[in-house]
Amino acid sequence: MFLSSLCTFLVLGHGVPKASDEISMMELTRSLLYEGTFEVSDLPLVGVPGRHGELVSKYGLGQPVLTAPFDLAGAAVSSPLNRPNALRDAIATAVVPFASAGLVAWSYVLARRMRSRPSDAAGVACCAVVGGFVLVYATEYFAEAVVALLLVVAVERASANRWSHAYAALAVALVVHPRVAPAVAAFGLVALWRAGLRRTVGAVWPLGVAVGVILAYNVARFGSPFETGYADETFSTPLLDGLTGLFLIGSKSILIFAPLVVVGAHALWVLRRAHTDVVVLIASTSVATLLSTAMWHSWQGGWAWGPRFLAPVVPLMTIAIAPWLSRDRRRWGGVIVLAIGGFLVSAPALVASTTLQLREPIIGPSILDQYAGIPDVVRSALDGECRTKPDHTDIQCMPAFWQVHVARTVGPAGDGVVMVTTVCLVVGSVLSGRRAVRAVHDAESMDVGGPAPASATISPEPRP
Repeated sequence: MFLSSLCTFLVLGHGVPKASDEISMMELTRSLLYEGTFEVSDLPLVGVPGRHGELVSKYGLGQPVLTAPFDLAGAAVSSPLNRPNALRDAIATAVVPFASAGLVAWSYVLARRMRSRPSDAAGVACCAVVGGFVLVYATEYFAEAVVALLLVVAVERASANRWSHAYAALAVALVVHPRVAPAVAAFGLVALWRAGLRRTVGAVWPLGVAVGVILAYNVARFGSPFETGYADETFSTPLLDGLTGLFLIGSKSILIFAPLVVVGAHALWVLRRAHTDVVVLIASTSVATLLSTAMWHSWQGGWAWGPRFLAPVVPLMTIAIAPWLSRDRRRWGGVIVLAIGGFLVSAPALVASTTLQLREPIIGPSILDQYAGIPDVVRSALDGECRTKPDHTDIQCMPAFWQVHVARTVGPAGDGVVMVTTVCLVVGSVLSGRRAVRAVHDAESMDVGGPAPASATISPEPRP
């Protein structure tokens, strides 16, 4: 399942950091690797003033560090080419498809821990990513897919009673982006309630390491452990205004971009007694993320597809559908319809860059306008230049797939690289997908109701 998802996301990957957040994290990766600094370029919104007046990235250290081995591999593979940057970028940004494939696989594991049938767990694990706007963040270089994977791992490890593992996943998520702090706090309160004080204190040490890394990172950039680079960015949006935007504004509504969360919320309520601990972990993490996002000054997540800051908890909210389906499989019809609808809403953002719509005020790209822009993108690809929007760059005007960028930039050698790599990835996706289907079918025939009930229930600290 992991290999099939990985090959699929690599085929669909954009492979080019386009938004300021993406550029900032990629430049930080290369500054750390090759210059030993935290400096970034003076492109708009990429950096903030550091301790000595230089521009530094304000984003977390986690994703740039995770990207480092991919960038080293990209530099090595692309070095024989005359113009290697496009291929190097495509390989470096592959860290996100890797995380997204892990998200599908670990969502399956968590669904099985909640006593889902194997086929239901596999289907919902795929729908959690493909059936909504999370799919877009599985192909871009934003940090949302990485954080989503780590949150699923944390909940699954907690459900397996492996608290130190759960906190290790949360610690990495915190270093990737401190924005997950409210979710970590909610998770910690549930852990304290269910596992007891002594056990929680013994397992929470990875979070202490993460906080130490973040404070040291702040000192290195700004000279103070408590300076984060977000001085002018606060939780200043009235809660009701933020919630209204996240639910009712067409270009940001979670109900439009991830309709399966409605079924997921219902499933959590239905399962609240059978899987109390896991349901409370998922609900508390999701509610904390929703409330903190609604109050953030940029609740819309900047110029991004859908409600970007909610993307990390969408898979968690969706996973609960699997055990709910296993109780009555006739419910699958409605779930499939919603998953197809969620996919169709975000499909145009896979084909064309959302930066084509960039304008003020910053609310977000329109779904209908994104579909309307696809003919222009195709026409630009056929013409070989940005005829429809001459003030935009080639990266914005052309189809968003990395194959187009590599083929246009590298030259004749790029065509060969694109063809061979894409064919291999498609074949790999099909073959590993068939193997996954057989494995799920075999598990289904041997399944007697899923894992033992204790695996989905967190045991409290034993008392003498």
